[in-house]
Amino acid sequence: MNNEKKPTLSKSRFLAGLQCPKRLYLESHQRSLATPPSAFQKRIFDNGHTVGELARTWFPEGKLIEATFSETDRALEETRKAIQEGVSTLFEAAFFARATFIRADVLTREEDSSWTIIEVKSTTTVQDIHVIDLGVQRYVTEQSGLAVKATRLMHLNRECRFPDLSNLFTQTDVTEKVKDKTAEIASTIDSYLGILSSKAVPKTPIGPHCFHPYLCPFKDHCWKGVKEPSIFSIPKLHPSRARELISKGIRSICEIPANYPLSDTQGRFVSLVQGKQSRILWPAIKDQLAQLVLPLYFLDLQTQMDTIPRLNGLRPFDQYPYMFSLHKLGPDKRLDQTGYVHADDSDPRPVLAQSLCNEIGPDGTIIVFQGSLERRTLKNLAWDISPFRQELLAMVDHTFDLASIFRDYYFNPCLVGSPSLKDVASALLKDLPTGHISIKDQDEARLAWMAMISTESEEEKPSLMKALNNFGFGNSFAMMLIYTHLVKGSAQAEDFRPVPGNGTGR
Repeated sequence: MNNEKKPTLSKSRFLAGLQCPKRLYLESHQRSLATPPSAFQKRIFDNGHTVGELARTWFPEGKLIEATFSETDRALEETRKAIQEGVSTLFEAAFFARATFIRADVLTREEDSSWTIIEVKSTTTVQDIHVIDLGVQRYVTEQSGLAVKATRLMHLNRECRFPDLSNLFTQTDVTEKVKDKTAEIASTIDSYLGILSSKAVPKTPIGPHCFHPYLCPFKDHCWKGVKEPSIFSIPKLHPSRARELISKGIRSICEIPANYPLSDTQGRFVSLVQGKQSRILWPAIKDQLAQLVLPLYFLDLQTQMDTIPRLNGLRPFDQYPYMFSLHKLGPDKRLDQTGYVHADDSDPRPVLAQSLCNEIGPDGTIIVFQGSLERRTLKNLAWDISPFRQELLAMVDHTFDLASIFRDYYFNPCLVGSPSLKDVASALLKDLPTGHISIKDQDEARLAWMAMISTESEEEKPSLMKALNNFGFGNSFAMMLIYTHLVKGSAQAEDFRPVPGNGTGR
């Protein structure tokens, strides 16, 4: 007698299989190989749960199936009983058919006794994967004996602005799109059950699917043998070319043969990486830096965004600044530093806008790194905080993106793809003091700020404030040091430095 447990699917496993058959198998049989989610990823998951719970308030007559996700038998029994008792709306209704288990966010009974499935997502748009998600739910629900009339996606409404959250959600009917997926879903379930029944891990090569539609939790495991930089660092490499290289066993730039067809830009990039050569166009860099006008303001802005808006006039996922750090280099070569971190859960924008305007004068150049975020933030801040609108809009025109140097004129084999400020600083500045900086990136900074403004601990708040100040200081100081490095390189042939004046920079 064979007592081996037969494999089963869930909605999440089905979606994992769409990304990669190997991921599906590992999710079921070797979950320990996955990289644990980061604290920031966990926050995203928590936000999704919060949105789901809030969506239930739009259905006051609804009944929650309280069994946990691991209590499948109990969930199925609670669902069966609630339907039998005539409950009109269920939350987390459970169904099992064709060896596939699903739970529906919202299940509502129509007047003709058919049902509508509503999936809640903490996004502002309908995506293809949402349609497939609903398709799996519809298929399993109908296989369980219920007639499903419609399928809808309930998602966040970008037209909603705080404080009026009455239109926070909007619903999009995707019934016809879901129906078109029925036959495909049925055959895919058979295929996935076959994969799960196998004793062997699918031999799926790495590729662009490791990153899309989500970063695969098994990426680190599958990429252990890949020597960085990988082929995915090649500028504008088409996915079909990436798959072709992978099929030939080529995963690292170092493994690409000299005769492999690439564009001129790609070929030059690969040649420099393979030769471990730097290519620095000092005359062009000098021309770029000559546009800068003293005083120089090295500005690091950090922004937050709320899934459910909580500040006046903001929509879901609107970004707003909560801190900045500023190093100022004057004509006398004196270096000053200042900054601002908002300390509580009130609106940080008015005080931060005033502080920026107090510190940044009408003349000079504001230096940022990968400056599209700073420019967009300053523009939005200008329209949100009208008393400082003209000053803030003027700042936008005075910005210079230091990252453009490393995109166009300064190639270093250590800096591939779109290097971050941290990448550039690490490659160029060997003695950058970072031991006191406990926050690693902007995601950790966002978590630290949210923790600081919500904590009631008198000891924790100052510690978090110090960590945020150190993080901001480190970023603006690194920009100043990178600028100094570039100036010194440009000045090898002759003395060079920016001059005082009323120019605006680039």
